[in-house]
Amino acid sequence: MTFRKDINGLRAIAVIAVVLFHFKIIGFSGGFTGVDVFFVISGYLMTAIIFSRIREARFSIIDFYISRAKRIIPALIVLCITLILFGLCYLQTEDYRELLRNIKSSTLFFSNISYYNKTGYFDTPTQENWLLHTWSLSVEWQFYIFYPIIIALLSKIIKERLIKVILAIIALISLTLAISLANTNPTAAFYLLPSRAWEMLAGAVVFLFPLKLSTKNRFNLELVGLVMVIMGIFYFNANFPWPSYYTLLPIMGTMLILYGNRESFITGNFVSQFLGKISYSVYLWHWPFAVFLYFSNSSANYLAILTSFLAIIILSTLSYYFIEQHFIKTNKTRLILIKYFLFNIFIGAVFTPIIASIVHKYPKQNNFYIYQTEATIKQQHCQANTTYAQLTDCELGSGKVSIILIGDSHANMLKKVIEETNPYKTLSWQKGGCPILNNVIFQDQKETINCQQFNQAVMNQLSNSYLAIPLVVSNRYNLYINPQNEGNHLITFKNTPRVVNTTYLKKYKEVFVDTFCELAKNRPVYLVKPIPEMDTNIPRSLSMQQYLPIHLHDITVPFSQHIQKQQTTLEAMDLAKEKCGIKLLDPTPYLCPNGENCLGSINGKSLYQDNNHLNNYGNELIKPLFIKFFKDNQ
Repeated sequence: MTFRKDINGLRAIAVIAVVLFHFKIIGFSGGFTGVDVFFVISGYLMTAIIFSRIREARFSIIDFYISRAKRIIPALIVLCITLILFGLCYLQTEDYRELLRNIKSSTLFFSNISYYNKTGYFDTPTQENWLLHTWSLSVEWQFYIFYPIIIALLSKIIKERLIKVILAIIALISLTLAISLANTNPTAAFYLLPSRAWEMLAGAVVFLFPLKLSTKNRFNLELVGLVMVIMGIFYFNANFPWPSYYTLLPIMGTMLILYGNRESFITGNFVSQFLGKISYSVYLWHWPFAVFLYFSNSSANYLAILTSFLAIIILSTLSYYFIEQHFIKTNKTRLILIKYFLFNIFIGAVFTPIIASIVHKYPKQNNFYIYQTEATIKQQHCQANTTYAQLTDCELGSGKVSIILIGDSHANMLKKVIEETNPYKTLSWQKGGCPILNNVIFQDQKETINCQQFNQAVMNQLSNSYLAIPLVVSNRYNLYINPQNEGNHLITFKNTPRVVNTTYLKKYKEVFVDTFCELAKNRPVYLVKPIPEMDTNIPRSLSMQQYLPIHLHDITVPFSQHIQKQQTTLEAMDLAKEKCGIKLLDPTPYLCPNGENCLGSINGKSLYQDNNHLNNYGNELIKPLFIKFFKDNQ
């Protein structure tokens, strides 16, 4: 197939967009659309290879797989081996075992399915996954496995003209599925092949339905296509459901550029051509650097970012010339294919599980890490609510019940400080990942049922018992209305779309006020204002800082950032206070003492278990808040 500079330059635009998005460079909020551009290009090229060879009666599925394996596997394996060695030196036991599990799913090309399944409240946040970006490689590989087989089989029984129509219909079905899942199950839409196949088939459409264009029209198509792709990079952000009908903008833009098929300065210049050549390696190497900057709390350090960019370019260049090119130039033999896949299977299915078992049996000891986390967060408290339709009492302290503590894991976080400051008994009910709100609906039906049952059980119990006993409520409300949907916990309500817009936020405030006004009918209700959320996992960041050529520094976030992030919930709390006398407990004077920055650590000691749950040190800071509370309520 003839080399096309426009495609190579388009790869450069796509990979630059993805890298700048992942490094949180201002203005590139839609850089994730670069992955969609890659999908279209891949679909176009693979379709061109398959159909061109079928037409010439020389297509071999084995040869196709060999070419794909040589293109993708060697560089991926080198990255994984590098991470294995890096993790062995620098990561803690559980973090390292998680890395090894992700290496397994990445090298066996089911990481997209694995990450789809890891969307629970207590699963590792995506920013902490060193191989998160391999989900797209898994999607492509799954497409590569089935696509040539389907076409080869169809070509034996029907004519090409009908195959084109069938593929176009499949593309429309996949697009419809993606649009549907964007509102009902956006995590599935994002990660899984059925809702992504249409993007690769969009590239197939360009090859299968060619257009005869004049030079002027080719120029116009390319220009419009470039504008559409660039608009997507700068206009979209994480608030948009993806993929969805919005994704048509970069997809159609890429299709127009492919139809244009011309060498312009934008895609044909030396820089674009060079970056296009090394784009696959850039994609592989950039994400681990972004994760490292996150862990080391250097994501906003421009010197660290520039250094990372330089390292990525150097490593990607070496990877392209000494790994990608070396293996691409080797002879296409079935023995090579067998070697590639056996080695890949060995790394994923044999080597990494063996190492994971060894490090589990002989865990690493890092006094700094243990000091920062384990010694400060272990809290021996009763566990409540093994079932959700019926409450299990968790009792703290002794004597008469003086308060009731309810909420999600943020309420559980407060058990120790409340137990130490309450002179009487505290009754506690919690369910992690479930906000105290009436009739919330999650994407997962089982989670919806569990949370609704828990909240209904709380409401039933409080409507008949413990009348006049003060109620303290603590939830991580921002999690549940966050359009970025960490942990798959974006909630919605009946007759309300799962899109975080003005209508959605208005409904959220209404449900919030109604819920707590109902609770306040028979007792005083105290809402704990949101705990400041850090930009990084504090213990891991402090641990990672050991390996940077910088002095250990404490981690903070601006108080203004905290207020902005929690604005909707704070407004809802104020409305509940105004309407039905809800009282507010504010921890920020203790956690953000100067009114400018909220503290994540003090003198190298983490105040958090992660990025949003306080540990014992953090609880000590807010102890005066609850001492005063109990004194006022005696």
